[in-house]
Amino acid sequence: MVYVKFQTKHIRLKRLVSSRKFYTLHEADRQLKSLEQRLSKKNDSLILMLYEQQECFFRSAFELNNDKSSNLLLLLQHLLATEFPEVNEEEKETLFHRVSEAYQNENEESSKTHELSETIEKKKKMVDRNIKNIFQKWIQKFSPMKYFKQQPAKKLVGFFFWKNLSKRKWMKFVGSLCLIGLLSFLFMYFSIAETKENKSYETLVKEESYEQAFEKYPKKEQELVTMLYQKEDERHLKQMATKHDSPLAAFYTYFLNANWEEVVKIEGITQNATVQTMRGYAYLQLNRLEEAELINQEIHSQTLTEQIDRYKKEKAYDALQNQDLKQAEAVNNEIKDKQLTEDIQVAKSMMNLIDKYEQDEKNDKLSDQERKEARENLELWQRNMKQIGEQKNNENDNP
Repeated sequence: MVYVKFQTKHIRLKRLVSSRKFYTLHEADRQLKSLEQRLSKKNDSLILMLYEQQECFFRSAFELNNDKSSNLLLLLQHLLATEFPEVNEEEKETLFHRVSEAYQNENEESSKTHELSETIEKKKKMVDRNIKNIFQKWIQKFSPMKYFKQQPAKKLVGFFFWKNLSKRKWMKFVGSLCLIGLLSFLFMYFSIAETKENKSYETLVKEESYEQAFEKYPKKEQELVTMLYQKEDERHLKQMATKHDSPLAAFYTYFLNANWEEVVKIEGITQNATVQTMRGYAYLQLNRLEEAELINQEIHSQTLTEQIDRYKKEKAYDALQNQDLKQAEAVNNEIKDKQLTEDIQVAKSMMNLIDKYEQDEKNDKLSDQERKEARENLELWQRNMKQIGEQKNNENDNP
């Protein structure tokens, strides 16, 4: 399934749109129409992101209250045409067709759910009529009022009335009440059981009946576990991992808790590109770059490629902190990062000054005061070199 996520920097819009929620395509469509009705400013903007599994495959900013922003498919078509001129037209059409098909599939699934609900309702009414007919027959045969009419004309009250009922009639009277109670219980039980039995996967997920959805739709395990991971629902992931013995749920639980050693060691899960991408990321967190690159050598994951480049960039900044410009340049020759290229040039200019002040500090021909100033300047520029690394860390903490 394709999901939609919105992000915004406007505090006013954050009250109307959840940046943590994953919307279905139809929910996102309704959210856009709602925003158009509730907002009047034309400079309000949102970021539209499209996800499949846990991977984002489209991201673009757009302004609200234009003639396209109230319809998801029209908005996507507009953004592909205006915001991505460098992308091949065939790729744009493929992406749009992919989202349109997912949108249509949601329609079909909703229609099936509606038809299923109507079928359940018809069955329920049929069972209701049959039970009602049974009740009426039994009531006519064993009605308690029947015993009142068969009593003598003289007035009997309280205990003496019940005492005068024959043992046989008394047993019939109690039996009829028990039977009516039993039939009522069975009717309610089977009606509820039948309704639960026929609930769709989407309905169970919406009701947060995750365990029932897992048991009834085992082929949906990957989709269900991924959804719980996206919601950071650790409690239900652990329940599936332990109670239902799901290695996949355990895998996502380890990943959610940054338990990287377990992520790379776990066995018994379906091997696919998503799982391998996550394993590659775990190897990076364990400083095992070679394994991550070997994984990505075949699957060519854009997400993992970006994480590998980011890891290498961090190592390049570490080299700059240690004044190892050759190592930083060697890394940049691979990843060709614009910011890193600029920072290497800045670091080179700093190194020129550091080299100069190192020589001046050791120069016996200079006065003590001049050598002292050289040492102070040397320490200053060495601290400035460290700031390049600090700037890198700040950027990584606030992506």
